[in-house]
Amino acid sequence: MSLPVLVALVVFGIALSVAAVHFTGGTRTATLAGADQALRRFAQDFPDEAAAAIRLTKDGVSRS
Repeated sequence: MSLPVLVALVVFGIALSVAAVHFTGGTRTATLAGADQALRRFAQDFPDEAAAAIRLTKDGVSRS
């Protein structure tokens, strides 16, 4: 296989992967409905930690 063909296949594969993530919702901004949902999400992400306080922004957008 020639180098230009291999490069084209790799570029196409990466572009296809990025498109698949985008179209399956991977680029959406996470929103939280309230403190209960935020607490459940924290418990999923960090099962060995206990949340001491919960603070949400006015628009409910999760910020890292």
